[in-house]
Amino acid sequence: DEYIFDVPDDPSNIVLDGSDNTLVRAATIEKLVERATPERDPDPNFVSVFLLTYRQFITSAALINLLLQRYLMPDPPNATADQVEYFRKIKRTPVRLRVLNLLRQWLLKQPVDFEDNEEMVHMMREFIKLLTNTR
Repeated sequence: DEYIFDVPDDPSNIVLDGSDNTLVRAATIEKLVERATPERDPDPNFVSVFLLTYRQFITSAALINLLLQRYLMPDPPNATADQVEYFRKIKRTPVRLRVLNLLRQWLLKQPVDFEDNEEMVHMMREFIKLLTNTR
């Protein structure tokens, strides 16, 4: 199975604008999640805007599932032990921290998504349980 966040940027999945090509004009939900949880150069403003607008194109349950997939980034196939260690340090750990930050921001800034919503509370609890069981 291909990791859905390993797909290279392409005009079919993301359209960028601005003088430095950092403004997202259009993108697939996977590319939006990837931009909200990058391995480097995070944009706190992007996360805030994303959390305000995501309901226009995805459900909360589907988003938490995508964040889980993003968090569970697999090691690269056929990599040496040194390559895996480097990948985990340089790519996976920063992405995981960004996913956790997005979840934190979501809970703090959009608590209504979790209030009186047993499905979302259950999904968040399951995500937290998973955190204690992954390296």
